[in-house]
Amino acid sequence: MDSSNLESSGLKLSGVAAPIASFIQAAADYCLLIESCEQYATDQFIHHARYQVARIYLAALSLPQVEATGESLNRDISHEEYSQIGRSLVAKFDQYNLYWQILDPGELEPDDPGCQTLSDDLADIWRDLKPGLLHWNTTTDSLRQAILWEWYFNFHHHWSTHAVDALRIIDWLINHHGIADTDT
Repeated sequence: MDSSNLESSGLKLSGVAAPIASFIQAAADYCLLIESCEQYATDQFIHHARYQVARIYLAALSLPQVEATGESLNRDISHEEYSQIGRSLVAKFDQYNLYWQILDPGELEPDDPGCQTLSDDLADIWRDLKPGLLHWNTTTDSLRQAILWEWYFNFHHHWSTHAVDALRIIDWLINHHGIADTDT
C-alpha cells in the first residue's frame, strides 16, 4: 500500500489533519506489510520493513498530544492472532531474528546484554497500531480522540524503542550481512 491508496484502504480520512492522516496511512501500510510477510522473500521483506518502520516512526513524531477521554479502546487482537503474526515473522527472519542488546545504553557500567528478537519488535508495533485502525471508521469523535491518545502514548512509552531497535538491526543486516535489495 502507498499514499495513492489512501481512499482504497477504506479508512475515512476526510477532515482529518494532515499529520494524523499521514500517520494513519503509514500505520495501515505497516500493518499490511506485517500481515503479508509470508508473501515476500526474506531479503525483500527486510528492505520493505526498513522503509515502513522508518516511515511509521517519522509519522508518529507528528502525532498531536491529545487529552485522554476516559474511553477505552477495545483492543480486538486475540492472543492467537498476535501469536500467529509473531510465528510468521519468526519464520521469515529465521537466522536473522535474534540479536543482542544492552537494555540501558545510557548506563556507564551496563548490565550484560539481553537477547531480543526482531520478530517481537515488529509484532509489538503491529499490536499497538492495529486496534485503532480497526475502529477508526466506526467510532465517535470522542473514541477517535481516545485512539489518537493511545497511539501517541504507546509510541512514546512502548513501541518507539521497538522501532529504533528494529531499524538498528535491520540496518546492520543490510549493510553488514549483504541483504540485497531485490526490488532494484
